[in-house]
Amino acid sequence: MKYRCAAGFTLSADKTACIKADDVVVIATPAAHLTYQTYGLRGTVFYKPGYNVDGTWDIHNSANYPDVYGGYQFANHCNFTGISQGLWSNYNQSSATTGGGRMNECALWKQGNPSFMGTLGFTKTISVSSDATYLIGVGADNNVVVKMDGNIIFAPVSSTIGGSDYFGNTDSNYTYWSVIPVYLSAGAHTFNIAVENISGSAGSDNPGAIALEIYNATESQLMACVTDSDLSPYIYFSTKDVTDGTDFDVSYSCNPGYILTRQEDGSYACIQTGNPPVQYQ
Repeated sequence: MKYRCAAGFTLSADKTACIKADDVVVIATPAAHLTYQTYGLRGTVFYKPGYNVDGTWDIHNSANYPDVYGGYQFANHCNFTGISQGLWSNYNQSSATTGGGRMNECALWKQGNPSFMGTLGFTKTISVSSDATYLIGVGADNNVVVKMDGNIIFAPVSSTIGGSDYFGNTDSNYTYWSVIPVYLSAGAHTFNIAVENISGSAGSDNPGAIALEIYNATESQLMACVTDSDLSPYIYFSTKDVTDGTDFDVSYSCNPGYILTRQEDGSYACIQTGNPPVQYQ
């Protein structure tokens, strides 16, 4: 049996639909800072070298257990240290811009529409003077993919790290400030972070958020910091310093009549589905 589609449409690979592709429209989306009461609620987690890109770690080897600093121990298979609310924890659920954890200091989302449902992100290139392990702080509401020089270095899977062996909650991308170690050779390196706000219902109580900091410091040096001025000398880059109104570089849309579709390779396409294919001999 053969199939054909109307002029301008192409038969899909599974021969069940007639589709037409259009160019993805990259739209300017200005950023603005925001805070939220649950951002940083559970504290800060420092992953150890050898962590898994999906946000898990080897639960059978205590040397790989992350260090968690917070007001109450939620996570399992970790080294927990209790701390009060401040630079690294928002245990009291403060929505203030200071004293409520790093994510409340650094979070950005769509200006004028904090409940925007979709994907936003940006790219930042930094130059380091020497080979060393640097620390990357990440917070996201909800799904996040962090790339360095085109390679994925952190893409936590909420359904996995929310299991009882790890954080025990699927909201850990934003209730923890996640700090990962990354080895950088001397020279320029490009970081890309993209976050997708998907859960809940669109409205004022379902914000999205993207937050990133790059540190030239050790874990002990960072945890010795009590104020922003203590931390400032260690920061290579922070979304805290992004000026409101600055456009995100990752913001996709489609022309009327087309639907934005994520492909298997992670790219986006604008697809229009036409009438079903017609069978003929």
